[in-house]
Amino acid sequence: MAYPASWSERKETVLTVAHKTYGGLERWRDDEPGAAFDEIEFGARRRRKVMANGLAFPIDRQGAACQAEGVECSVCGGWMEFKGYLPWAVYGLDGGVRVARAYYVCPRCKEEKLSPSWM
Repeated sequence: MAYPASWSERKETVLTVAHKTYGGLERWRDDEPGAAFDEIEFGARRRRKVMANGLAFPIDRQGAACQAEGVECSVCGGWMEFKGYLPWAVYGLDGGVRVARAYYVCPRCKEEKLSPSWM
């Protein structure tokens, strides 16, 4: 289960992953000075996938998987029950990353909701 992380922790993670991704591409280019364009593109794509996976941390740690207190049903106005965590995929140009979101069900009307509501 994910735990909330501060803005600075999320930023540091993204910058670390970006630095490793860029550094890996630069080292690869230094090792392959005669690489054709399609080889360069393949190398860049492979490193972008690493970057995308690194972004799962700040997305997951913004609180998407944290159990909220007192989630109100938007249909009947009753209080929803926490039922666990569900996987959630975020897709980008080179694929997706998986994170978790808190899942709620209203015991009255059976309305379902993933938290937070803004996602």
